[in-house]
Amino acid sequence: MNLHVAVTVLCLLVTWNCNAQLNQANKDVSQLDLMVAQACDKNIVMLGEDAHHGSGNTVSVKGEIITRLINQCGFSAVLFESPVYEFFDYDRQRMLSSSTRKQLAAAIGGLWANAHQMQPLISFLHQQALSGDLYLGGIDAQFGRGQPFAQKVLPKQVSQYLPGSEKLSCQRALYRFLNWQYDDNHKYDKVEQSRIAKCVNTIVNALEKYDSTNRQVELDLFMAQNFAVYLSFRTGGDYFNLRDTNMAQNIQWHLDKLPQKTKVIIWSASIHVAKTLKPLYPKRTSMATHLTEGLDGVMSIGFSALGGEFGRSKQQAKLIQPALLAEHVYQQQQGSLMYLNKHQLQELGAISAQPIQYGKKHTADWSTLFDGMIFIRNEEAYRLLK
Repeated sequence: MNLHVAVTVLCLLVTWNCNAQLNQANKDVSQLDLMVAQACDKNIVMLGEDAHHGSGNTVSVKGEIITRLINQCGFSAVLFESPVYEFFDYDRQRMLSSSTRKQLAAAIGGLWANAHQMQPLISFLHQQALSGDLYLGGIDAQFGRGQPFAQKVLPKQVSQYLPGSEKLSCQRALYRFLNWQYDDNHKYDKVEQSRIAKCVNTIVNALEKYDSTNRQVELDLFMAQNFAVYLSFRTGGDYFNLRDTNMAQNIQWHLDKLPQKTKVIIWSASIHVAKTLKPLYPKRTSMATHLTEGLDGVMSIGFSALGGEFGRSKQQAKLIQPALLAEHVYQQQQGSLMYLNKHQLQELGAISAQPIQYGKKHTADWSTLFDGMIFIRNEEAYRLLK
């Protein structure tokens, strides 16, 4: 349901000043028109959000943008900053006509899927995937909670490539780790950490000797490699750069498997989709920096709010204190949603804003980080499913 239709329905249900509300909805839609028009001919559109991942209205707007890019501009793949593993089982079940909306929600992960504001998009993506018109995937090597394939099936699936007793031993070790079943008799100590790492590395080595043209072997190798990378995150000293490099590589892996000229949307946090982080964090290289070095037609969109609140539940909500850029945007504008393109951001020069993380203002020329920014007058925290 688009924004104009939603407001029309609400006007029929409650005693609003409908003309005023519909006029406002039209203004908001026109702002999205500007953004979508600029994104329509791009190859990759990256949609960011606050690093706390608790901005409900941003989630709704991102859902509207994705729906329009798919319906109006021919985008046919959506990749989430979610674990890579669960999506492959969802796709396998889809090809067997047995995938479910609940399974897709688990693949996207509770970081977003438990929010009411996300539900229309999940339903839309599931229907598009069922029809065969949409490819869905994850880009993160990390594991999440509530992911039945990764926790229950993956240990056995990747351990099957090992011989004899080693197969069963590694399967048990990986299962215990992914389900965090540690106690006084089974401790997560350095010995256990070394054992898990050895298992995963041995699995990767074994898979590399198998027929790489076999689709299942290819997927199992990719998952095992990401498992190994995830373990390196836990022990390495440069978590951000390791993770963003890996996410960029995973996106490239997906692109290599997709038909040429497939147009892709990437759902992530603004800190990952910023085309450079040098003005803010000189030692960090974002996922988007890696992508833009080797790919053409990449567009990055940041999000921020003038006020309201953010949080992964109403109980955890915190107020947003306005920054100068958002105040400037709404100084002479009455709209609830505004869009500034790269040129408009560039004209403003260095100015204080907080698209990366609410509560942490930075001063920068934001046109160097994003190709455009969407501003929301009043943000809201997630409204969680019961």
